[in-house]
Amino acid sequence: MITRYRGDTQRLKITLSSNNRLIDLSTVSKVEIGIEKPTTILVILCEKDPDNLSGNVYAPFTETDLDTVGTYPFDVQVTWLDSTKTTFLIDKFKILDDINKT
Repeated sequence: MITRYRGDTQRLKITLSSNNRLIDLSTVSKVEIGIEKPTTILVILCEKDPDNLSGNVYAPFTETDLDTVGTYPFDVQVTWLDSTKTTFLIDKFKILDDINKT
């Protein structure tokens, strides 16, 4: 489970691996994180690390992406250059209240 505060915009670093090996991002067309919010599914296009061998991608957030307190399932889906898709991570976001959010 990933815990964040409501309205936080710090990007999330995600390391993709399979069979204990980092994914070579040069064979990846795009990576998306999908978050099941109360009334919609938010899909965010991730940014690939410049080092293709790192396996790291980053999910950028706006203030409204994680604006509702609660616990929400999410997954990370990779689309390969040949258009096939693989889901690598299924987990939950726990969004906590932020007292000083204006």
